Amino acid sequence: MKDRIQAAIKNSKADYTEIRIEERESTNISYRGKNLETSTAVLDTGGIVRCMVKGGGWGITTFNDLSDLSLKVEQAYQLGKAAPTEEQIELSSSSPVEDEILADLEIDFREVSMSEKKKLTEEYNNLMLDEHEKIVDSGIGYRDTFSKITYATSEGTYIVEDRPMISLRIRATARDGDNVQSAFESIAGQNGFENVQQKEDMIRVAGKRAIEMLDAKPVKGGQYPVVLNPMLAGVFIHEAFGHLSEADFVYENPQAKEMMVLGRRFGKDILNVYDDGSIRGEYGSHKYDDEGTPTKRNYLIK
Repeated sequence: MKDRIQAAIKNSKADYTEIRIEERESTNISYRGKNLETSTAVLDTGGIVRCMVKGGGWGITTFNDLSDLSLKVEQAYQLGKAAPTEEQIELSSSSPVEDEILADLEIDFREVSMSEKKKLTEEYNNLMLDEHEKIVDSGIGYRDTFSKITYATSEGTYIVEDRPMISLRIRATARDGDNVQSAFESIAGQNGFENVQQKEDMIRVAGKRAIEMLDAKPVKGGQYPVVLNPMLAGVFIHEAFGHLSEADFVYENPQAKEMMVLGRRFGKDILNVYDDGSIRGEYGSHKYDDEGTPTKRNYLIK
């Protein structure tokens, strides 16, 4: 694979070329109420070539067949050549990286049978339905994904990275007459099958909260001081500020360009918000981003 990728890049006529290939296998099992709703296993391979041509622009090709990478590079080059831009494209300087990041899983979920995964999910679902007489519906979802990412550029970068991901999603729905309430719990991470074993407490927590919400009193509209748990605080930050910070959103939105400038004040002096992909083992944490740049802590608000 490495020789084929590097040969295709070497023969490129573009000023800058990158190839990204993803090989992925995944399992998805879900129950809704007493019914098995989903049970799938998928193997998938795909890739993308990006070529930048000076005096032209960006050319992009995507593919699922890896047999002729040189043809895909040539197609991307021709597309970039045919797309002139008013402003000269200048790439940020970066040092080439050669690295291989292999997964180290305690229990590799790829070696766990489909029947065992289904059995565990079904046991959690039955436990939820038996939790309380007022629990009238459930939603239990298991998913695992193992991706091998290969990324190479004409600047000399060549990175191979394993990206495992496993998750368990739990929903409890309680009913008392016309009053229906739902509660959710979830866990996800770059771990092995052990990450979803012995999670009966998550079932009980979701069920208990759904039952308790049946007696919750409506809140009168107004402004209140609140204390948020870290997970919910993260969701609010993501929705209220994270999306505003996305480069493509700012680039395409004139109002956002005026608002999202360095030095602009947001919130209280004590507020800090940062994005950090280098925290190991977290959902979405990686040693390098999708363009081969080492991840680090980046402050959005400081």
